[in-house]
Amino acid sequence: MEQNMGQKIEIEKEVVIGFIVTMVKGGQFRTRPIIGSWEGYFDIDPIDETMFKEKVIGVLPAPQNTFHVMGCGLPDAHSLGYEFAGAFHPDWEETYLETNKEQEEYDDLFANGTGVSKSQQQQFEILRKILRETMDSHGGEAPEEIILAAANTIGFDETRVLDMLKRLKTQGELDSPRKGVYRLL
Repeated sequence: MEQNMGQKIEIEKEVVIGFIVTMVKGGQFRTRPIIGSWEGYFDIDPIDETMFKEKVIGVLPAPQNTFHVMGCGLPDAHSLGYEFAGAFHPDWEETYLETNKEQEEYDDLFANGTGVSKSQQQQFEILRKILRETMDSHGGEAPEEIILAAANTIGFDETRVLDMLKRLKTQGELDSPRKGVYRLL
């Protein structure tokens, strides 16, 4: 399957031979798969530092034809889940695309350290441009009705624009010398 950017997705399946069961603090149980590679090596996935602090309760054999499914494509591989013979499983390529999209959205939110997505930043830039142009044509002030009308022509919802104006005021980027009139600082 091809992604939007022409990147090939490969679905890889690793044989699961069993599950290790450990007890964590508070008496809760955790299971991790024991994966057998095609080269004959075995691995417990995922191994992390906390596992060595947990008490091993036992090992459960996996049903025959149990697989750990990985989606491999650019930029990375994702664990998609497990596949058991005779049980329903999702379309793995679709699952990979959804997982990748969620990761991109997360990265988008936190790449710049602001917690504001790129699309939201772009919307604020557009609103600032509307404010500057309105101020230029209205003697240094931007009447609310003109801002809302200009924003509406490009598809911005009135409630959203009012929320954005409020946020710009809170952040100290915008002043309101009187009700319904704004000025960029």
